[in-house]
Amino acid sequence: MYTLNDFFCGCGGLGLGFQNAGFKIVGAWDFDKYAVATYRENVGDHVVQADIQKMCIEDVPKADVWAFGFPCQDLSVAGKQAGIKLECADCGTVWEVSAETYSEENLCPGCGGTNHRAATRSGMFFEIMRLLAEAREREPEKVPKVLVAENVKALRKLLPVLEAEYGKAGYKCHAQLFNSKYWGVPQNRERYIVVGTLDSLPDTYTYPEEQHDYVPKLSTILEADVDDKFYIADEKAHKIIDQALQRISSMGKVHATITPDRVDNLKLEINDDTGEAAPSHGPVAASSLIQQRRLIIAALEYAVDKGRINRNPGKKTRRPKSKPKTNNILTDEDMETLGIKGTKYRYYPAYMLTLTTACRRGEILGLDWQHVDIGIPWTTVDRYFPWGDIKKLPKWDTKALKTLLEDHNITLGDGYLRLVYQMVDDNGTPFRDELKTDLSRRSLMITEEMVLLLIFWRLIQNIEKKKAAERGIEYNPDNLVFCTRKGTYIYPRNFTKMWSENLRSMGIDHKRFHDLRHTVATVMLEDGEAMNTVQEQLGHYDAGFTASRYGHVTAKMRNSAAVKLGERLEKVRNPEAEDEENANSVKKEDTVIPFQEGRKLKSAACKIK
Repeated sequence: MYTLNDFFCGCGGLGLGFQNAGFKIVGAWDFDKYAVATYRENVGDHVVQADIQKMCIEDVPKADVWAFGFPCQDLSVAGKQAGIKLECADCGTVWEVSAETYSEENLCPGCGGTNHRAATRSGMFFEIMRLLAEAREREPEKVPKVLVAENVKALRKLLPVLEAEYGKAGYKCHAQLFNSKYWGVPQNRERYIVVGTLDSLPDTYTYPEEQHDYVPKLSTILEADVDDKFYIADEKAHKIIDQALQRISSMGKVHATITPDRVDNLKLEINDDTGEAAPSHGPVAASSLIQQRRLIIAALEYAVDKGRINRNPGKKTRRPKSKPKTNNILTDEDMETLGIKGTKYRYYPAYMLTLTTACRRGEILGLDWQHVDIGIPWTTVDRYFPWGDIKKLPKWDTKALKTLLEDHNITLGDGYLRLVYQMVDDNGTPFRDELKTDLSRRSLMITEEMVLLLIFWRLIQNIEKKKAAERGIEYNPDNLVFCTRKGTYIYPRNFTKMWSENLRSMGIDHKRFHDLRHTVATVMLEDGEAMNTVQEQLGHYDAGFTASRYGHVTAKMRNSAAVKLGERLEKVRNPEAEDEENANSVKKEDTVIPFQEGRKLKSAACKIK
């Protein structure tokens, strides 16, 4: 009996086919917990929820065949078509892999390095290639005889890349496009099957032929009698239709009363219980009014297009004036207090990570461990780190931790974090969602000091996870960097509330959590960082937006430059005065300002005392 490893197994579609063909599945992995649960129910208990980026060859059993339907979202016409992109783990450069630009060395265009990782989900193909390389280097007996990749029709333009990678790994490549309708399935679904056979095997592989004589229809497999529970009851359906008709009718009755003045005065708020808009009885921010006005005008324009009203009264309304936002930043004294007194609070590492990277609240709370790179896989950290000795160290004592790790021949440097997800507040409920733009999905450097803090935090989570397991509770299934003591999502509002309470306890004047981000931006600009660098650090869509937001800083810098130019001109005109000044000058000792040393960025990293 042949054996199979099923990567990106999903709910078991590919694995089930192999199983029906007589293969024994010895390993199966997927990132999604619901897919894993479905797989376990329908295929077998051998499935494991895991992130392939954290796996090493030691986690993979020996098998004759490796099958991997690697993620297709970035290739499919139904997705964003972001393509296969890689990110350099050394310099953070992101580049797209294409047949035109591909080279077997696969060097980073930024630094020329070979230490890369997937920057898009479809880039996970290269994680399979990494595991193959590890197998050849460390456990040759685990090198499979056959590789079977599956993906969408759009993979065609990248087939030369797959063929080159297969060849580099020691496999002959065979690729063919199949349509499910010619294989007894009532669905027009085209997929590439890319098979690789070891060079040492005879080159005799051929694909089976499609059966074009019979194309099934959906009607041939649908059940004639279906239980009523699978349908919406007539009474409920009629109620939904009646409610929709009532809303449409109400639009026709009230449109004549809509005037520009009334639109101007209309202030709406959303009812959390019903989800419907209603007049607001409290003060509404100008930015909210601007958004509401835009929504009202769009709705009325739709009514004009449908012939329900003759003109759009919203277009003649006055646009509310919004006050320019002011940025309230932390002082050097505030940052020193936070670095010292903040150590007694649970989310101290989250505060410091924000103060050193300028991440948004949602980005911090949505961050998972797989996107934090310290040069060592976190699976290795959990498995081999001297946790027993770390427990004995004073909490957050990074100097002692560094010394301990060096005694164990563990060397750490600067790390990187990749921002992919954010935690959003959905009517009071935390919801983890992908960041929407390429600019917001960015890589940021974190200092060695911050890496050490995160290792301390990892220890805390490991202890909490062990306690949860003893009680039979699932802890942190999404592998978040920051979670509650129970391993659940942190409510963004609760996090902000704790931040405010912690500041008050430390004796720091009120600052929004978002002000940590403004602090980093201000420090970067004052230290001479270019505006586009600050823009990239913050994840703003446009450098002009960054400049407008921090105009007060640039104005201060311009004034300072004007003063310096004036002083230089004065010295040119009066060289005697300069000589006299030099003669009377007294050398002053350098002063050390807390947090000042680490302010020069790539990472906006502050030195934590």
